[in-house]
Order: sequence, then structure tokens, then C-alpha cells
Amino acid sequence: MNTSISLRLAVMSMGAVLALLIVGLLGYTTTQKVADDLQFTSENVVRSLGLLSDAQSNFLLIRVNGLYHLSYDEPARKTPHEKAAAQAIDGIRKSFSEYEKLIVDQRDQALLDEDRKLLSSYLDALERMLGRSRANDRAGAHQVSENEWKPAGEKLTA
Repeated sequence: MNTSISLRLAVMSMGAVLALLIVGLLGYTTTQKVADDLQFTSENVVRSLGLLSDAQSNFLLIRVNGLYHLSYDEPARKTPHEKAAAQAIDGIRKSFSEYEKLIVDQRDQALLDEDRKLLSSYLDALERMLGRSRANDRAGAHQVSENEWKPAGEKLTA
């Protein structure tokens, strides 16, 4: 096959341009995929972690206010801690509701359902402990705290 040098150069140039276009398209699609993954991470994963962190902070506020409630004898000193604990409980429920909107798979849903179940057990134990504390039954409140409330909290944070 007799081809001129100029034809060979033209074919080589077109091959090089075609190779550059293919590499460029591959780079573009890969970059687009990475950008989409980063956007998902920014919008969903980071938001989810923030909501879970808020729930954990509120859980700790419940624990602190429950213990303060237990440490006082006067109802007037107990009331602010009950209100603060109630606000923290509302905060956890709000965080869970917002988190539910960001769920991406069944495992995530199952974990949230399990956390809600554990929170319910924890709050039941808290209410029993607060009831005894309101009645100034310190021994009974400590017993509920040690045998029910604290173990329920440990399961929730495990």
C-alpha cells in the first residue's frame, strides 16, 4: 500500500485526536461520578451524622437532668430538670424524624427502628425513676436508675 507521508500524518493526527477525545470523555464521566458521590456525601451522609450527633447530645442532656432531678428533694428544684429532659426528648424525636427522611436502605431503616425501640425502653425507665424521685423515694429511684435506666441507656448508646 502506497500512502503518502501527508496521508499517514493525517491518519495519525486523527487517531491521536480520537484517543484524546476518548480519554477526555472517560475523565469527564469519572469526574462527574466523583462529583455526584461528593454531593451525596455532603447532602446526606454529613447531614445524617449531624442529626445522630444531635440525638446523642440530647440523650446526654436527658441523663444529666435525670440525675439532677434525683439529687434534689424540693419539687421546685426538680421541675426545671424535668422540663429540660422533656425538651431533650423532643429534640431526639425530631432528630430521628429528620433522619428518617435521609434513609437510603433497609439496614439504615432497621437501625433507626431499633434505636427508637431502645429509646422507648429508656424513656419508660426514666419515667419510673422520675416518678420515684418525685415521691422522694431515693432508694427506689436509685434502684430503678441502676437496674433499668442505666442499662437501657447503655444499650441505646452501644
